[in-house]
Amino acid sequence: MYILLVAATRLEIQPTIDYLQKHSFRCQGNDIDVLITGVGSISTTYLLMQSLNGRRPDYMLQAGIAGSFSETWPPGTVILINEELVGDARG
Repeated sequence: MYILLVAATRLEIQPTIDYLQKHSFRCQGNDIDVLITGVGSISTTYLLMQSLNGRRPDYMLQAGIAGSFSETWPPGTVILINEELVGDARG
């Protein structure tokens, strides 16, 4: 299986990158690539679409802090997002 791990900045997932480098970007028999997109939806969209023009992943995971720091959910907490709202968009 091929998994694409996406993050805005390298700093957000550096420990994961370090782990993957030690294991030749393989984990439990899966090939894993990392895509660092930069901050913002335009950069993310552009680089993600470029990446998808090549090898299509079986799964994509977005990881990072999502621009938020919280005592409720400190860095390292896994959160499943059910709905996303874009603060600058009005509808």
